[in-house]
Amino acid sequence: MSVLSGSKKYLLVLAVFACLTAGIYGGTAGYPFQFDDGPAVADNPNIQSPSSIIHLFTNTGLTTSAYTRGAAYRPLVYSTYAID
Repeated sequence: MSVLSGSKKYLLVLAVFACLTAGIYGGTAGYPFQFDDGPAVADNPNIQSPSSIIHLFTNTGLTTSAYTRGAAYRPLVYSTYAID
């Protein structure tokens, strides 16, 4: 007979994965943007607010960075950036 019930076992596994993830990636939170992240994320006017999400799905000519205009149309990715 198991000591933990199904839902408690699930929560324990979830907590272990959350702690492992925080331990592995937690130290990277203070690092600056790399490569084209600055122009693609921090300086991108198309993702400055969540209200622009509709525009992300209707405009296929959005820029991924300052020097790759329209190179990658990824509205779902940009939507998560706008929400964040």
